[in-house]
Amino acid sequence: MSTPIVSLHFRDLEGLYQAEAAARMGVSRTTLARILTRARRTVTAALIGGERLLLDTDAATADPEPDHAIQSP
Repeated sequence: MSTPIVSLHFRDLEGLYQAEAAARMGVSRTTLARILTRARRTVTAALIGGERLLLDTDAATADPEPDHAIQSP
């Protein structure tokens, strides 16, 4: 389970260390860092730019024209 929402949840909400968050997600620390960087950029760009942030709860492609999309489990 290596979605951006899960990575943000583990690191930013639960405050897990990177190694533990990566282990829970079944990915390497390097992969987790990449996922987090992309997720944080997406969220920041949407907030700063006043754009919508689409959360895809089905982990599939949702709106074909979202401003910013983040997949969740």
